[in-house]
Amino acid sequence: MPAFLHQPFHGEPEPIRVSGRCALVAPYVRPVGGDLPPGLTIDARGAWQGTPTEPGQFSVLVEIGDGCSRRREVRSIEVLPAPVLTVEADRLSYEIIQGAPAFYASLVRVSSSAPGVAYRVEAIDAPWLAFDQREGAIPSDGRAFEADTVRVRIDASKLPSGDHNGRVRFSTWRGANAPELTLALRVAPAISALPDATPKPMTIAAPAIAFVEIAAPVQISPPDAAPPAAPKFPKALPKRVGKPSGGAIRSRVLPIPKVVLPPAKPAAKESPPERTKPSAMPPAAPEKKAAH
Repeated sequence: MPAFLHQPFHGEPEPIRVSGRCALVAPYVRPVGGDLPPGLTIDARGAWQGTPTEPGQFSVLVEIGDGCSRRREVRSIEVLPAPVLTVEADRLSYEIIQGAPAFYASLVRVSSSAPGVAYRVEAIDAPWLAFDQREGAIPSDGRAFEADTVRVRIDASKLPSGDHNGRVRFSTWRGANAPELTLALRVAPAISALPDATPKPMTIAAPAIAFVEIAAPVQISPPDAAPPAAPKFPKALPKRVGKPSGGAIRSRVLPIPKVVLPPAKPAAKESPPERTKPSAMPPAAPEKKAAH
């Protein structure tokens, strides 16, 4: 399985310090212990060479010497699995009118098994496609987003009418895969968007003669019935103007309704005051006022 280095790797050897007391200046680096990553070696200058094929963490013990002195060091390297890119869609279809201006089609999410890696987007056999990446790299661990977005831009203003297909490839450095997205574009002629205005020849049908058979006339008489009696209305007397020329004027006097009142009840008689018998004693004489 392909793998890649976790840290930037350029293959340059680490500096080797040698002693100036040695007349033979022939430094060397050689592994003397530990495990080298499969597919990688260390040359005599101390540089990593090759391509790792298995992920993991590896430590190797190397010996550095210059012919007179030597020392040993432990070098570690971490090999991560090759990133696997994932694109949420594999085919998109659009239909536009010939000569339409450029427009943004849709957003495509791109994620990876290895966070933090950069990726690239390229169009294959489709110069009418362009792309705008939000960051151009998969978000690293701890970010709010788990995927990056790519906005697809279509410029079909110069394309002829018909069906056009394009491919979009997503790739990363030493990735395990390179997924592709297919875009199907149908360009309709501009006149097809207007209603059909083709003049059609006018056709006049020959007059048709129709024969209608009329049946014998039938006379329908109403049934014999006596007409209803005319309503009778009271005759109004003519109005007299001025004084009558003779004779009395007839007038209609309406009777006055008779009102019967109930008989009044007699008032209760007041009882006479009681008489007292005269006293046998004479009345008392008035008192005289004493003279002062």
